[in-house]
Amino acid sequence: MRAAGLAAAVAAACGYGLTYLGLGTAGPDQSARLHQRVPSETRATALSVQSLALQLSGALAGLALALLPPGPPRWLLGATALAGAALLWTGRRPEAAPTDRHSQSRRLKIK
Repeated sequence: MRAAGLAAAVAAACGYGLTYLGLGTAGPDQSARLHQRVPSETRATALSVQSLALQLSGALAGLALALLPPGPPRWLLGATALAGAALLWTGRRPEAAPTDRHSQSRRLKIK
């Protein structure tokens, strides 16, 4: 294997690892928020919709990237999308503490 091929393989492995490290770090917080906000009767549906949206966005991104010429435009599109998402995330307003039916009923019983 040539040095350029080895460097590309190492970069791909690092990118793969960092992607799943980020997903693994964000996953528990995202799951906790979903479980706090969605009633148990519809939680399975919400999880299914979330999974479908993730798969659909990945498929559409793959198709969009395939239409671009090889080289920097593919990376620039991804970097621009990531920067835009980061700006939206940092510009959000803090939310009130979420409450669910069960925590409200527990508080009512205690009083």
